[in-house]
Amino acid sequence: MVTNEAEKVEQAETGEGTKVFDFATVNRSATARALNINVAHVSRILTGKRVPSFKLAAKMAYYFNISLEQLHDLLYPNAKNPQIAKKDNYYRES
Repeated sequence: MVTNEAEKVEQAETGEGTKVFDFATVNRSATARALNINVAHVSRILTGKRVPSFKLAAKMAYYFNISLEQLHDLLYPNAKNPQIAKKDNYYRES
């Protein structure tokens, strides 16, 4: 049985277990507490309605024990050329 978010990511990367990592399975309350943000904000980010700042994205990647690139790929699976905007530090799609 998977007990935390990092183990879920590790299972997805190694192919262990039968379930692939999916943000729908993330405990949003625990994630919000760990990142010190509102649960609604976590939900909006994970559903693609909001874009995390670079700083928050870095915290999320650390929390999930994945790289920023992996986090980006999970959040934006259809992105072609991801870029980080200098002005507002948000992920952008070209």
